[in-house]
Amino acid sequence: EKGSGTTERTVMRAKVRLVAAVMVTLVSCAAVGVGAAWAQQGGPKDATAPAPADVVVLDTFSIWRMHCTLEPPVLSSGESVKLKFAWLNYKTPGPAQDWMKPNFDDYSWNRGPATLAIKSGLVSRVCLRGKFTVTNPAAVNNLRLSVGYRGGLIVYLNGRELHREHVARGKSIADGLAGEERNISDLSIPNKLLSRGINVIALEIGRAPHAQASDEGVYKANGCEIRNVWLTSTDASGVVPNAVRPKGFQVWN
Repeated sequence: EKGSGTTERTVMRAKVRLVAAVMVTLVSCAAVGVGAAWAQQGGPKDATAPAPADVVVLDTFSIWRMHCTLEPPVLSSGESVKLKFAWLNYKTPGPAQDWMKPNFDDYSWNRGPATLAIKSGLVSRVCLRGKFTVTNPAAVNNLRLSVGYRGGLIVYLNGRELHREHVARGKSIADGLAGEERNISDLSIPNKLLSRGINVIALEIGRAPHAQASDEGVYKANGCEIRNVWLTSTDASGVVPNAVRPKGFQVWN
């Protein structure tokens, strides 16, 4: 009988893992579908779209590597919410400390358009890595970044912090409240920080708190979310656009 109970528990765990895998697949497929529809319409309407003459180096639908951390919501009072289901009260592992470095191995991270990043009231941190090639740093003309997000944003270029909004240094909780839509527009990327070859733009989004606890235990407002992103330049001088598949034969990893 003891062996039978062990077998039943093993089968149950396998079923739970299967259901979780199916849910992740369905969510991913839905996100890809939404992304494709938005792309056909010119992208999300709330994006800070580049001027028609600009060169798009990276955008929302480029191939990004991403990592999302989940944990119970936090309130503006600083109190953490205790959710009804025990398994939701655990924090998932975060990324490695050097995740924003250009030589970090992001092979195991999810990859795809930024729209694939999890959108949930349980997301506490979203980390994204986008890569582009620079052939001549001095020749790059007016490279700039625009991002739409919820929460607090930190921007890194080749492992170096470039800019932050709505989150104080040393803090993990953003100011304001969950659900607030925020943007940075045309953040200038200095040529002196660019490297010849592969460059990595990294975005870190930290959660904003909820005003009060939900009696139903449902937190619909997202406190941590990437909405859209554009990296553009005035022309293609010194930089290779990576918003769409390059011409010719390419090996992707």
